[in-house]
Amino acid sequence: FLWYKDLMTNWLSSLKIKFKDSYIRQLYSNKTTITGRISAVANEHSTINVQMIAKDDIQRKNICSSFINGNIYAFDYQSFETKIALYVSNDKPYIDLHKETDFHLRTSQILYNKEVINEEERNVGKIINHIINYGGGEKKIMSKMSEHGLKFNFDAIKKIQSGMEPLFGILSELEVEYDQCGFVSNFYGHMIKPRKKWALFSNYLQSTAADLVTIKVQMIKDFLETN
Repeated sequence: FLWYKDLMTNWLSSLKIKFKDSYIRQLYSNKTTITGRISAVANEHSTINVQMIAKDDIQRKNICSSFINGNIYAFDYQSFETKIALYVSNDKPYIDLHKETDFHLRTSQILYNKEVINEEERNVGKIINHIINYGGGEKKIMSKMSEHGLKFNFDAIKKIQSGMEPLFGILSELEVEYDQCGFVSNFYGHMIKPRKKWALFSNYLQSTAADLVTIKVQMIKDFLETN
């Protein structure tokens, strides 16, 4: 009942037209975000965003391909944007040391002060890492830790930040480029115009990630067409 109520309140109420069949169609675009990230967009059919369905929601099983006999595959990277930051740092010793490191796991181990971490605890580490990568301060970190039942530990946070410091090696270059040009270029030369200077690094990472995903999808398409 709760899911049905949520559907009626937040989703079906946003439909702009009635369909002749029972399908809700979703369109995607990379033109609606600063970074070029592919995301669901409103269209003449609806303003629904199926990307907002929780990963463990049974309704995800109702998502189907728009192609006849089509299949949907899900791919995910481990610590994706953090690993991009690692490889663009140009710090070879640091890259060699951490190229197999799960940074979200490492952060969780420091926060919880233990080696064995479950999926929920690792997700907390992911949240904290994203706050750090995206320019969030201690107040934001404290708030998120409190939400997950953790007491703020200044020494633990400093240890996490210290271990990730080389990841921000390119930040000074981005700041100079932004001050001189009013925009920054990602790893592939894609120009981004951040709305706020503190978002430079996160916009750079997200834009580079978006371009990398596009390249990989094209590689997959080429492989499927020739095999």
